[in-house]
Amino acid sequence: MGRRRVFVWGLVAFTIGVMLASLAPNVGILILARALQGVGASVIVPTSLALLLEAYPKPDHKRMISIWAAAGSLAAALGPVLGGLLADLDWRLVFALKIPLALVALFAARALPTPPRKASPLPDLVGAACLAVTIASFITVLTMSSEGKPDQLRLWVTAALGISTFGLFLYRSMRHPDPVVDLRLFKTPSFSFAAVGMAAFYVGFSMMLLACALWATNVWEWSSALTGICFILGPGTAVVTSLIAGRTNLKAEWLSLGGGLLFMVAGLIWALSLTTENSSPVAFLAGFILTGAAAGIAQTGFLSGGAGALPEEDYASGTGIINTGRQIGAAVGVALLVAFVGSGDQAVSFGPVWVTISISGATAALAILPAITKLSSRTS
Repeated sequence: MGRRRVFVWGLVAFTIGVMLASLAPNVGILILARALQGVGASVIVPTSLALLLEAYPKPDHKRMISIWAAAGSLAAALGPVLGGLLADLDWRLVFALKIPLALVALFAARALPTPPRKASPLPDLVGAACLAVTIASFITVLTMSSEGKPDQLRLWVTAALGISTFGLFLYRSMRHPDPVVDLRLFKTPSFSFAAVGMAAFYVGFSMMLLACALWATNVWEWSSALTGICFILGPGTAVVTSLIAGRTNLKAEWLSLGGGLLFMVAGLIWALSLTTENSSPVAFLAGFILTGAAAGIAQTGFLSGGAGALPEEDYASGTGIINTGRQIGAAVGVALLVAFVGSGDQAVSFGPVWVTISISGATAALAILPAITKLSSRTS
């Protein structure tokens, strides 16, 4: 349909979503509005990066991805601070703030070039639905399993549903002329390693974001505003490290490895230091800085090494698959967090969370090792 056109549609959906959220009369409408925001964001992310990479020659791709990641990190640094301050006034302002930003983006999008449309069949919507049901089923099983006495029948039925829809998703991905996940892209090793590494990284990253907020507000009983100010450290560091990563001569695979290892160290610091209500805020903030540095370096590495390894016509598809892996990892991470900490007001319950965050970083680093091994053998 054309990347620019789809990008604009995503912006429109996101804008409508934030408008509805800011006016929501009840929690049901709020959840629906947030879902619409999610639809818009899921379209904006892959098409925006594809449009960016398309506009620059391949040698500049790592640098452009680092700038793209830095822009996201800057927004992530400002978001919690503004959110914390605005939530103390009126939670609706948290959503209303996004409206002028979305409208400015829509206006600016008019200047984007219009790539030619290509003749292709309608994407596999049934396959997309099967993937969504698979993920939802798996997350539901994970959440139900954490309950003291889960309903065994519901649990097994949900698990069977997830397995069935996953099988159907794979079948359609292999047979459909325009599958929702193009499995042939996984024949490119660098892309496969990057997609797996990004998913593993975001299991811990999503846990980290919510766990740190719960720890600060529930365990230490900090205000929303103070917690938001502390959250500047992570994304603020990510802005710097992603820009530096984009200008280094290091291969994307080494950046991915370094980001994963930094994230692992941050989790270890928290596992050893954040054990009681009287734990030191210094270790808490030091971990924030390390996770921010890890995110800036790892995202640049995974995206430039993954999507950048594909032909130009597959940029959007590849970025979309990596982003899907990131969202799946994030959903799994949140489900694990809920299973570990419940309401999140007991310091002792956070121990498994910090350990899992460290394991997530180590797994992301291990996922990229085969690519580094191949890279080293070619160099030698």
